[in-house]
Amino acid sequence: VYNISQVESETSFTIDEVLRGEDTRVVGVTSEIGGVVRVSMDDVSRIDFGTVLANARTFKTDNSNRNAAINNVILQTGERDNEFVRFQVTNVSGLPNLPLDEVEGPWEVDIVGNLTVSGVTKQVKFDGVLESIDDDRLVLSAQTMITRSEFGLVIPELPFIASVDNELILKVNIVAQK
Repeated sequence: VYNISQVESETSFTIDEVLRGEDTRVVGVTSEIGGVVRVSMDDVSRIDFGTVLANARTFKTDNSNRNAAINNVILQTGERDNEFVRFQVTNVSGLPNLPLDEVEGPWEVDIVGNLTVSGVTKQVKFDGVLESIDDDRLVLSAQTMITRSEFGLVIPELPFIASVDNELILKVNIVAQK
């Protein structure tokens, strides 16, 4: 059993907008991510990520006004069920059917599961790289592209925001320790 380390892990989103006439790339990051990863010592392909949680209230961008809009209007993190972004992993493919002591990475993996953002759940696939796994530590990076519209995320209409892309990239960098 490996626990996701908040000290070494983070999740982020990246989205493009036109703000005050300037193309702007917005990146929001939080290290408040948690979960447990179970790995079979006899067969690493039987990995189980369970539910990975990221605290949506703690996403930070380069602008405190934007942070407030993300929390209060877009993600509505004050609602009880909206505080966390949840990813319930249902399938991981790409790992060898070998005992842990016989594997060497990295491996490209597909991670499929149910992503819940602001109370809306959709199945998504993260493309990832399991960089390493050994007796003490697991290191994984993965990303996916989603759309705001599929999760019902609405950007407030403000005169200085000309547009915000519908597509955004979600990334996760996980370091989990035994």
